[in-house]
Amino acid sequence: MDTKTNVLFVSASDADSTVLRTLLAGADSASGVRMVTAPSADAFYEAIHSEQTYQLVVVDEHQPWSDWRTIVAACSKGRSEMLQVLLIDEA
Repeated sequence: MDTKTNVLFVSASDADSTVLRTLLAGADSASGVRMVTAPSADAFYEAIHSEQTYQLVVVDEHQPWSDWRTIVAACSKGRSEMLQVLLIDEA
């Protein structure tokens, strides 16, 4: 039985991906977290319509290919059981 927590990260930022992986997994490489990054519309729609189950989706508010509201709506429609987190920049 697979006991890993599957996380979908919707962002094209390599730096944010590295930070999120570190926060979720900590220093333990055998942690119970598996993260899939969707840096593009194609990757996002492939992930959201795949057989993979995700417990958490983290969405970067700045996407060059879509408005974050559209991404959140697609996640809610297709994967209503996922916890959703929006990353915002308050600079």
